[in-house]
Amino acid sequence: MTKSFHYVNKCQRMLKMLNLIESNYQFSTQFLNKSKHYYALCQTRTREPSINSLCNLVNNITQLNETILNHNPLIEQLLNQGKSLINERIKLWYH
Repeated sequence: MTKSFHYVNKCQRMLKMLNLIESNYQFSTQFLNKSKHYYALCQTRTREPSINSLCNLVNNITQLNETILNHNPLIEQLLNQGKSLINERIKLWYH
């Protein structure tokens, strides 16, 4: 399992634990901004999540944290991990 996929799974579990999502379909569409089957495809094929889906995830959780979760420090830490992963992936892409 890649670091990016592990991160996406961690975010999905956190959102489910906070009762902000009910299904993987909802996670795919509302947080990854992809088709309802995208997350399941990543899981079954252990496919690397796209940089775009990681950016969508971080942006959507950032908005949630600023409005509903009142800048929760644990969520901030999770967001920093996501931003770091995105930066790593972009650096690899250009080298």
